[in-house]
Amino acid sequence: MGMVALFFFIWVSLVLVACLGANGCLSHAGDPATPGKSGSSMSSFSIYALSMGRGVPERTRQVFQQARTLLEDARQKGKVVQLKQTRIGLEGETRLCVECSSSIVAQDLFDQIIELGKGVELLNVVMEPCAENNP
Repeated sequence: MGMVALFFFIWVSLVLVACLGANGCLSHAGDPATPGKSGSSMSSFSIYALSMGRGVPERTRQVFQQARTLLEDARQKGKVVQLKQTRIGLEGETRLCVECSSSIVAQDLFDQIIELGKGVELLNVVMEPCAENNP
């Protein structure tokens, strides 16, 4: 039973990473959002700290915490309306959903966190709604 659970967990983790890659969040999007694009009206995004079967890497956890600190500061300034952190896996995988006061603020913070996380494995930043049905 333990091996089945481990296999299932690894499979789900790989599928999640593959899905995130297919949505373009494993690398920095080259174009900033421009008026008229569907992403430009998004006022929320998520940060994922993921694992590949050995726990979330130390560097990933550090940068995730730095991003959270940046966002807490933005919340104190009224730029972030809500931060919702959810554990999504058995090895410390975490999703931090950020709801911003406007799409302009969201894009600015998104870009800052993309820059902060450049080169950090298994740290993904995705423009997406903070709907309750997301993981």
